[in-house]
Amino acid sequence: MSSSVNELGTYNVMRPSSFLISSVAVEPLLDEKGVARARELADLHEARAEQALQEMWNLKLGLEPLDTTSFIDSLIPILVKTEADYTIFFR
Repeated sequence: MSSSVNELGTYNVMRPSSFLISSVAVEPLLDEKGVARARELADLHEARAEQALQEMWNLKLGLEPLDTTSFIDSLIPILVKTEADYTIFFR
C-alpha cells in the first residue's frame, strides 16, 4: 500500500514496513539461502509489528488486551475518511 499525505501533512493510510522494503532491496546481494532467510525474517517482523501495533492501540484507547482487530479495522477507515490527525486522536 502506498503512503498518502493529506493537505495537513499527516499520513492518512498506513505504509508498508520499512523493514520489508529494506529486505527486498538487499535480495539481489544475497544467495538463495540468504534470500530465503531474509524473506523469513521479513515475515516474522511483519507478524511481530502487527502484534505490537495492536498492543499500542489497546493501550492508547484504554482497551483490554482482547482481539480488537475488528474494532481497529473498522476505526481506521473512519479516521481516513474524516482525515483525522492520528497524533491528536491517539493521545
